[in-house]
Amino acid sequence: MRHKVFIILILIFAIFPLYSTTEKENIDFIVTFDSGVIDAIWSKHLHLRFGLNLISENGVGLEVPLSLLIDRSGGGEALFSSGVNLLFYPWQVGPFIALSLASVSIFVGPYLPEERIHYLNEIAFGYTYQFKEKYIVQGSIIYKDPSKSFEDDFYYINSLISGFQRFHFCLNFGYKAFTF
Repeated sequence: MRHKVFIILILIFAIFPLYSTTEKENIDFIVTFDSGVIDAIWSKHLHLRFGLNLISENGVGLEVPLSLLIDRSGGGEALFSSGVNLLFYPWQVGPFIALSLASVSIFVGPYLPEERIHYLNEIAFGYTYQFKEKYIVQGSIIYKDPSKSFEDDFYYINSLISGFQRFHFCLNFGYKAFTF
C-alpha cells in the first residue's frame, strides 16, 4: 500500500508541472478553514479542518486537508487526518470534485487505542464561490471510504469516536494567499 501511494505521489508531482503548456499559467495558493467547528456547541465532538490548496487556471489542483477530530463524550480520543487530494474543476470555476490520492488517520493524544494508524480514502463534491478576488466560500460533501475497502478501519474509528461518520458537510472559508 505504501509503495503504491509513494509511486502515485511521485507521478503527480512529476506530471503536474508538465501539464501546463508553454504559456504561462497562474497557480493559486489558497488556505481554507471549515466552519463546521460550530457544531461543537451541541455535539459530543470537536472537528477542526484546514486545507492548503494549489489550483491552476485550467481547473486542476492539489489539496492537503488537515483535520483533527476530538471526542468529548468521555473517551478523550483524538484523531488527526491528512492526505493529498486531486481537485478537478470541470468549468474552471464553481463545481468541483476531489479524490483522495493518499490519506492517513492517526490517533494522537494521551488516550491511544491499540490500532493507531488507519487509511481511509475519500471523495468530495462541492461548489466554490469566489468574491473580491481573494476570498472564497466552498461548500462540499465528503464521503469517507467510498469503495468500502477499509470497512474494518472505519468501524474501528467510529466505535471510538462517535462523531466520525461516512458523510461530512464542510463549509470552508478561504483566502487566496498568493498567486505564482
